[in-house]
Amino acid sequence: MLISVLRFLKGYVCFRAEGVFAERFLTLLIKNGFAVWDIRKEDYVLRGCVFAAKYKLLRRFARKTNVRLRIDTKCGAPFFVRENKRRGGVLLGAVIFIAFLSTMNSFVWRIDVVGNETVSNELILQTAYKYGLRTGAPAASLDALDIERRMFIELKDISWIAINIEESTATINVKESIPAPRMLRDNDTPCNVVASRDGVIRRIIASAGQEMLTEGNVVMKGDVIVSGIIGYSDGRREWKHARARVYAETEHSITVEIPLEQTEEHRTGTHAYRGTLELFGFEFPLREKAYEHEAYIFRNTEPVRFLWFELPVKRVKYDYMFYDKVAVTLTENQAKARALEALELRRAAELGDAEILRSNITGIVRDGCFVLKADYLCIMDIAEEQSFEPALVTD
Repeated sequence: MLISVLRFLKGYVCFRAEGVFAERFLTLLIKNGFAVWDIRKEDYVLRGCVFAAKYKLLRRFARKTNVRLRIDTKCGAPFFVRENKRRGGVLLGAVIFIAFLSTMNSFVWRIDVVGNETVSNELILQTAYKYGLRTGAPAASLDALDIERRMFIELKDISWIAINIEESTATINVKESIPAPRMLRDNDTPCNVVASRDGVIRRIIASAGQEMLTEGNVVMKGDVIVSGIIGYSDGRREWKHARARVYAETEHSITVEIPLEQTEEHRTGTHAYRGTLELFGFEFPLREKAYEHEAYIFRNTEPVRFLWFELPVKRVKYDYMFYDKVAVTLTENQAKARALEALELRRAAELGDAEILRSNITGIVRDGCFVLKADYLCIMDIAEEQSFEPALVTD
């Protein structure tokens, strides 16, 4: 950025060199110490930029390499002043504006969050705001190390955080913590493994505790399958945290109801746009309009720039995609299709990776709804840990 400022203050020209030996012309410039940037070559045309004070010296090398030299554009403060020397107010306004931008550059106008996946940007930015890092805050008044420390203590899912403030941009770099596997001790809270539903046991995989039932036993919900009370032949007892996976053949039912009379959202195909300016976290509408239709709203922001400066203002554009609410009556087949989709979602949520042995799905129209009922016979893990107080256990 500093180099861009210096180039603007000194003034520069963008030139065009045409000829077969345009590359040789560029080589001579570089060998003789000329600063050339933004170099582009298209066929026999070479384009680039040099300081305005050095442009006349290029002609000697152009004649030596037989290329034709032309100016495309003139840029920078000297040309701006020359063009507007009779407009004192414009020059004064430009100076004041540049001074204003330079002053505003000492404030934080943009905050980026990098490295997070599960922890949301909103939570990190809210926490940063709580400890003083917010848009519009003077950069010199911010103690990045103190904010890092406070945020690290409050955000439990963060294992590392660093805040870098450069000019008007603050970057919050985070690294999320990886949860360690829970290590249970032998003397952990005493627990039994009980049945979470009725079924017939097909397999027990116990890692701790004493098995009370075996494969083929019928269990009811709440029955103890693996006990946390370990009894020995000499009469001693120990209380353990029983752990096991118990796979049982069990039944499970899911019922889905889809109303035949529904209200759907139909897009009208029309859009409307509204623009605002965001400053200090507040939005100032550029124009207001009342809309008759309900709409999906999409929000897009982009920074406002002047020359090489990013202004402390954001341009916000709202896209309104209108829709009407329409009453529709579903046919039995349409309702059945929707019910099957909903059933599949619920089956995945409630049964997970259970092995389904048999399923029976029936559907009827009742009381203005299509009712879909699914009965499953499946094998699934029915183990459930249930803690107990050793003092309350009696013979």
